[in-house]
Amino acid sequence: GNVVCIAFRENQAAYVAGYLAGLKTRSKITGIVAGFPFPSVQRLFNGFTVGVREACKECLVEGVFVHSFAKLDLGKKVAEHLVSDLGADVVFGCAGATGSAAIMKAAELGADVVGVDVDEYHTTFANEPVERKARVLTSVVKDLEVA
Repeated sequence: GNVVCIAFRENQAAYVAGYLAGLKTRSKITGIVAGFPFPSVQRLFNGFTVGVREACKECLVEGVFVHSFAKLDLGKKVAEHLVSDLGADVVFGCAGATGSAAIMKAAELGADVVGVDVDEYHTTFANEPVERKARVLTSVVKDLEVA
């Protein structure tokens, strides 16, 4: 058979996004809405956290594993808590559709956001007003076509 096994280092791209978040935050609080604590999602979570802390030693990274990739309302609620209650002004969503809903809510509330898996500027935020689209700092993607 023609079978190929590919292992990605999600932490590397997430580190760069976290570093950017650490440079961009004004409140010195960033947030993560992560899906299930699978190894790949843990690598995203940890890479982002390390990147934020490298760029901003005094920054806090508040994050939660929501144990879902498909509960949009849960993503929105967690994002609202991160932004409105904890003061996060950059939120990373790495929880599939749950994460996309989370970053959309965070952007609605005025936070900058980081997406995952696809360029969420052109997907999740495609039909949003330009001022909301401008909240997308970047997305952490694996270029599967190249792999």
